[in-house]
Amino acid sequence: SNLLTLNQEEIRGCLVGEVRPTLDDIYELYCQHATIVGFSVRKAKNRKKEGTQIIKEKYYFCSAQGQRNTRKKKEENELMIEKSTSTKMNKNGEFEIVHHVMQHNHPLTREPLNYLHRSERQMN
Repeated sequence: SNLLTLNQEEIRGCLVGEVRPTLDDIYELYCQHATIVGFSVRKAKNRKKEGTQIIKEKYYFCSAQGQRNTRKKKEENELMIEKSTSTKMNKNGEFEIVHHVMQHNHPLTREPLNYLHRSERQMN
């Protein structure tokens, strides 16, 4: 897996430029980043190629960022997107992280408690 090519210190840093073949791989990478840094991830909106069901752009947020499922003004929604991590499909059909905000407006979790984050609690 491509995830093995990054060490823990590289995953802790900015992920802009990282390329993965699927959105699931990007999500897994971002969740690893979130676990190391100390926050939880939630998936946000995506954009599809016009007239198709193919996703060309996907956004991920820190779960403490903004509010979920609320009606917002257009400007507030655009500001929220500016504070996200965004992934776009490149010319090769792979997904590339093109924007990654490293700042958080809340205290981050201490490392021993990171396993409690919602994005880390998955059933196998």
